[in-house]
Amino acid sequence: MKIFVPGRLCLFGEHSDWAGEYRSVNPLLEKGYTLIVGTNQGIYADVLPNPTELIIRTSFNDGRGYEPLRLPMESNALKCIAAEGGFFSYAAGQHIKF
Repeated sequence: MKIFVPGRLCLFGEHSDWAGEYRSVNPLLEKGYTLIVGTNQGIYADVLPNPTELIIRTSFNDGRGYEPLRLPMESNALKCIAAEGGFFSYAAGQHIKF
Protein backbone atom coordinates (compact mmCIF):
# COMPACT_ATOMS: atom_id res chain seq x y z
CA MET A 1 0.00 0.00 0.00
CA LYS A 2 1.27 3.50 -0.78
CA ILE A 3 0.55 6.18 1.81
CA PHE A 4 1.11 9.91 2.15
CA VAL A 5 1.14 11.75 5.48
CA PRO A 6 0.79 15.50 4.93
CA GLY A 7 3.04 17.88 6.78
CA ARG A 8 2.00 20.82 8.87
CA LEU A 9 3.54 24.06 9.94
CA CYS A 10 2.90 25.04 13.56
CA LEU A 11 2.85 28.82 13.68
CA PHE A 12 2.63 28.71 17.48
CA GLY A 13 1.50 26.29 20.17
CA GLU A 14 3.59 23.29 19.11
CA HIS A 15 2.11 20.11 20.66
CA SER A 16 -0.83 21.94 22.28
CA ASP A 17 -3.30 20.10 20.07
CA TRP A 18 -2.40 16.55 21.16
CA ALA A 19 -1.01 17.36 24.63
CA GLY A 20 -4.37 18.83 25.64
CA GLU A 21 -5.46 15.25 26.39
CA TYR A 22 -3.52 15.51 29.65
CA ARG A 23 -6.14 17.96 30.93
CA SER A 24 -8.51 14.98 31.31
CA VAL A 25 -6.05 13.54 33.86
CA ASN A 26 -5.16 16.86 35.52
CA PRO A 27 -7.84 19.56 35.13
CA LEU A 28 -5.48 22.12 36.72
CA LEU A 29 -3.48 22.26 33.49
CA GLU A 30 -4.16 25.41 31.49
CA LYS A 31 -5.81 25.17 28.10
CA GLY A 32 -3.34 25.18 25.23
CA TYR A 33 -3.87 26.80 21.86
CA THR A 34 -2.26 26.16 18.53
CA LEU A 35 -2.37 27.65 15.07
CA ILE A 36 -1.39 25.21 12.34
CA VAL A 37 -1.32 25.29 8.58
CA GLY A 38 -1.32 22.21 6.38
CA THR A 39 1.26 21.88 3.63
CA ASN A 40 1.48 19.88 0.44
CA GLN A 41 4.82 18.50 1.64
CA GLY A 42 4.91 15.36 3.72
CA ILE A 43 6.08 11.79 3.94
CA TYR A 44 5.48 9.17 1.28
CA ALA A 45 5.78 5.48 2.10
CA ASP A 46 5.22 2.01 0.71
CA VAL A 47 3.79 -0.10 3.53
CA LEU A 48 3.45 -3.86 3.98
CA PRO A 49 2.11 -5.55 7.13
CA ASN A 50 4.55 -7.52 9.28
CA PRO A 51 3.20 -8.87 12.59
CA THR A 52 6.58 -9.85 14.06
CA GLU A 53 9.00 -7.05 13.08
CA LEU A 54 9.12 -3.30 12.68
CA ILE A 55 11.18 -2.70 9.54
CA ILE A 56 11.96 0.83 8.39
CA ARG A 57 13.91 1.72 5.27
CA THR A 58 14.62 5.38 4.55
CA SER A 59 15.73 7.44 1.61
CA PHE A 60 16.14 11.17 1.25
CA ASN A 61 15.62 13.27 -1.87
CA ASP A 62 19.37 13.32 -2.49
CA GLY A 63 19.60 9.50 -2.38
CA ARG A 64 21.15 9.24 1.08
CA GLY A 65 19.56 7.08 3.75
CA TYR A 66 20.12 4.97 6.82
CA GLU A 67 20.69 1.24 7.00
CA PRO A 68 17.30 -0.48 7.41
CA LEU A 69 16.09 -0.78 10.99
CA ARG A 70 14.73 -4.21 11.94
CA LEU A 71 13.28 -4.67 15.42
CA PRO A 72 11.14 -7.38 16.92
CA MET A 73 7.66 -6.09 17.77
CA GLU A 74 8.45 -6.44 21.48
CA SER A 75 8.05 -3.61 23.98
CA ASN A 76 11.57 -3.83 25.46
CA ALA A 77 13.33 -3.67 22.08
CA LEU A 78 11.14 -0.80 20.91
CA LYS A 79 11.58 1.11 24.19
CA CYS A 80 15.37 0.88 23.90
CA ILE A 81 15.35 2.48 20.45
CA ALA A 82 12.74 5.06 21.50
CA ALA A 83 14.88 6.09 24.51
CA GLU A 84 18.04 6.56 22.41
CA GLY A 85 16.76 9.76 20.84
CA GLY A 86 18.09 8.86 17.40
CA PHE A 87 16.58 9.04 13.93
CA PHE A 88 14.23 6.06 14.47
CA SER A 89 13.21 6.85 18.07
CA TYR A 90 9.85 8.40 17.22
CA ALA A 91 8.82 5.52 14.95
CA ALA A 92 9.82 2.90 17.54
CA GLY A 93 7.98 4.74 20.31
CA GLN A 94 4.75 4.83 18.28
CA HIS A 95 4.62 1.01 18.17
CA ILE A 96 4.97 0.32 21.90
CA LYS A 97 1.93 -1.39 23.36
CA PHE A 98 1.31 -0.49 27.00
